[in-house]
Amino acid sequence: METSSLLGLKPSRRRPAGNVGFEEDVGSMIKRNGSMILNGKGFALHTGLEGYWSPPLSYLLFFTPFALAWGWMEWNPTVTFALCFLSLIPLALVLGTATEDIALYSNDTIGGLLNATFGNAVEMIIAVQALRQGFTDLVQATLLGSILSNLLLVLGCSFLFGGLIYKTQRISRVVVSSVSTVLAVVVFGFACPAVLSETTKGSQAPVDAMSLITSIALLVIYALYLFFQLVTHVAYFNAGVEGDSPQVLNGVVADMPADDADGGSEQPKVALPIACGILLGSCLVVAWVSEYLVDSVDAFASNVGLPPRFVTLILLPIVGNAAEHFSAVTVAMKNKLDLSVGIALGSSIQIAIFVGPSLVILSWICGWKHLTLDFDMFPTVLVVASVWLVNIMIRDFEANWFEGAILCVTYFVIAAFTFVV
Repeated sequence: METSSLLGLKPSRRRPAGNVGFEEDVGSMIKRNGSMILNGKGFALHTGLEGYWSPPLSYLLFFTPFALAWGWMEWNPTVTFALCFLSLIPLALVLGTATEDIALYSNDTIGGLLNATFGNAVEMIIAVQALRQGFTDLVQATLLGSILSNLLLVLGCSFLFGGLIYKTQRISRVVVSSVSTVLAVVVFGFACPAVLSETTKGSQAPVDAMSLITSIALLVIYALYLFFQLVTHVAYFNAGVEGDSPQVLNGVVADMPADDADGGSEQPKVALPIACGILLGSCLVVAWVSEYLVDSVDAFASNVGLPPRFVTLILLPIVGNAAEHFSAVTVAMKNKLDLSVGIALGSSIQIAIFVGPSLVILSWICGWKHLTLDFDMFPTVLVVASVWLVNIMIRDFEANWFEGAILCVTYFVIAAFTFVV
């Protein structure tokens, strides 16, 4: 049997006489989504895993075994937190890269949903570990911080860096309409428990019940949102609508460079089964590291003199949103702003109407300390104001670097407030 048949490659129909001709013929054959590259000097194993290595952040992966060792031995909690914090950044990027590879086997809509869903895996895992130990305040702060980080920092950086390359970028009317509607639901879902808590001082039972009912309703809305995007209106999200931006056509941005438009420069780095295995493995390691991270949060904040609210509201969400941040900014710089908005705002929406409500219901099912959607009045006002600001930015279906700078500055104001107070 010929070597080319063993590798799953079709043998050449025309083979020149002599070894040199055969080597040149074999050297021209590349199996794009497989694991082998053939060259004129022989066979070279190429897994595509080097695409998951993005210096200098990837070097932080070396901290992972030390983080696990420090956490397992219960050594200095400050060092443990620092090692876990540094480890989660590249792990989130690996998780995000694996998600992107899987998304490349689908369209832009499903790709955006996959990026948002598995990009939130870090926040979800951290929250479950904290909820299991009864740290409901940490869970609420992390969820709130993730929402604000995606709404302001991730979207702001996407507008900023995309706007530095393209003077004005268009956003699909359908994307803006659906996102604005769901964000309004987010405001409603968070405001109701907070207002009820203010009117029923000293009574926690009504707030718990209201949070549970609201969580169930938000999960239903999330299911309907997915059905709207992936079933009934999938053509609108993939191909644009009449009168919409001419940039979006059949899921491809018209102003993209030619090599991007035909997908030549965005091929999956590894085969689909390998990407799925990397995704599963990175989730397991993230869960392990997150457990030690949660255990050391309080000691770290106390030892270094940082307010616990700053650690949970700002630092942890930045780590958890590393994948979304990287993906959203990258595609925005390629003038794929619809996908960038889908990742950034889609992640906020999924945290608010999927991850948060799921954790509330999980706390009831598992008999843990009940998690509520009552984030207190001031944090709720921050979410309402942020949603209002984002809706103003996208209502004209355009974005530029100045709008991105405003969103980023707003986020840093919030970060400064949590550090000072």
